[in-house]
Formats: sequence, structure tokens, C-alpha cells
Amino acid sequence: MSAQTTHALDRTVRNDGVNRRTTLPLIPDPSADELKEAYVGWTAIDENGLSQTRAVVGRQRILYDNERWIGPGEFRQNAQSFDAITFETRLIPRFALRYAYVDKVHRILGDNFGGRWQSASHLASLTTNVVPFGVTTAYAYLLDLKTVPLLSSATYGLRYEGVIPLAYYPSGDFSALVELEVARQTNYGVNPRTFELPYGKIAGGLTWYRTTISAAYERLAGNGVAAVQTPLATLHRHNGWADVFTTTPAGGLREVSARVLQELPDLGPFKGPKLDLRYLDFRSAGGVSQHYGKEWDADLNTSLNGWFTLGVRAAKYTADRFDTNTMKVWTYLELRF
Repeated sequence: MSAQTTHALDRTVRNDGVNRRTTLPLIPDPSADELKEAYVGWTAIDENGLSQTRAVVGRQRILYDNERWIGPGEFRQNAQSFDAITFETRLIPRFALRYAYVDKVHRILGDNFGGRWQSASHLASLTTNVVPFGVTTAYAYLLDLKTVPLLSSATYGLRYEGVIPLAYYPSGDFSALVELEVARQTNYGVNPRTFELPYGKIAGGLTWYRTTISAAYERLAGNGVAAVQTPLATLHRHNGWADVFTTTPAGGLREVSARVLQELPDLGPFKGPKLDLRYLDFRSAGGVSQHYGKEWDADLNTSLNGWFTLGVRAAKYTADRFDTNTMKVWTYLELRF
């Protein structure tokens, strides 16, 4: 069982998602007090002491793959959780089956207006390591969101994510990173619109010792009226930390990005510091071609004596034909116990 409480020191300096200060930058962490996890579960253990089958009923966090479609939104003060029945099994060698029925979504807005969605959604996926060097997942996410019918959809997709060893050196492995995904989204459940739109992503990179360099192309198609949406995702993790594109514009969204992740040497009590730098360029993905804008993101974090994670994060979005110029800076401290 777990609960979260969030209280703002000053509600006048930002748009928190519920205070209607829409002329200010959106940082959707409103004041809230909410029970986030309360569930009962059953787990079957195999001869190696590993979980083979697991079933959970109650309020829980659900995290699938890279959280593009389903995630808890951990960076936010009010993490997302679900009233759901979930089931996972690995009874078949090299395959894992997941299923969840979601009755209610407790969103990052907490116990405020818009913070709860009624749902009758089904989440299913089959994962295997049959394809070498990585994990392949086939999925079907059938979202029937009664509270927000225009976000109801059925998404069917296939995803591969892998690490391919290229060489080994005493100072560290040299590997290639690969991420491929295709999907198709249609209207479903209570959604009154009719649409059928593709989603695609291709990403690659190289990692050696403490450095990772990568680039990605992602496309969420739109037709000018409807677009591919990911309402249950960890939204802050995708399409820029400035949170400009938490909802896909009707004209779709095409993102081209580059990233450098650098692990830095320990410095006294500061262990495992990491520097994460990103550049993102946004355009429409359907209908009239438009350049939305570009964004620079940076994050520096470190562990302090193994008890705390201390970090600073910044995002700067420069608008062209979508939204307005936005700059955000966070400092954060997490305690683990």
C-alpha cells in the first residue's frame, strides 16, 4: 500500500493542470492527496526462485516496455496508477504473456477534477527473446475511456529492442542499440470518430564504456481531425521534457532526435553521476506540412551516499508554428529507504 501527497508552495507561478492559469507554462503537479497503491496478489515461483506466474487485483502501477503506451509517469509528483486486474505468466519457455483489465485510471492530476478516468480497457502483449540480441513484443491495447471518449482507441503493434555486441575491450564493451516499432491505431469503444492511423519508430545508437550516442525518428500520424494518441503513457518521457506534446496535435507529430548519455566519474560522496543531453525537432505528420518547433533538454543527476538521488533538469522549447516558447528548470531530490 502506498499514498502520495503533493502541496504547492506557490500556486501562482505556473499552470498546474487544474488552476486554469493557461497563460503560464504547464507543470502538471497540482496539490493532491491520494492512495496510489492498494492491492492483493498471488505469485507462483519456479525451481530457480523466479516469478513464473503472477496475478494482482487492486490499485497498482503498470509499466509496459518503454512506457510509450502504458506507464506510471514516475517523474511527476502524482504518479499514475490503475484500478485493474493484471496477469503475467512465463509458463512457455522464452515467451511471456501479459494481460490487464483496467477499470479506472488515477492520473497525474491526483484527486482534482480530471484526475480520474472511468475505463473498460484491455491491455495484452506477448514478449519473446526468440529474435537474437533483444526482446520482441506483439501488443494490443484496447482503450475504452468513458470519461474522455475522444481518447478511446485500439492500438495493435510490434516492437523490437536489442543490444548487439560489436567488440570487447578491457575498458568496456562496444555495442549497437536498436529499437524498431510499428503500430496501427483505430477508433474503439465510445469514441464517436472513425479513423485508422499508423505509428512508427526507428532508433539506433552506439555505446562504449561510459558513453552512449543515439538518434531516433518517431511518427504519430494525424489526419487533421484525429491523431495517434497515447493517453496512458509516461508522457514526460516522450516528445520532450518541456511537455508541449503531451497530446498529439490533430496534424500528427514527427520527431527527429539525437541524444548523448555520459556517465561521469565518482566525486567523493557523489556516486554514478550521469549527464543526459537531447535535441529534438518537431514537425506535423499528415495533412499540411508544418514545422512545429525544436527543443533542447539536459539532465544531470547523481546518487549521494546511496540514499539520495540529486538532480537538475532543464528543457527549452523554441516554437515555430505550434505553441509558444517554453523554458523549464527542475531540481529534484529523491530519498530511498
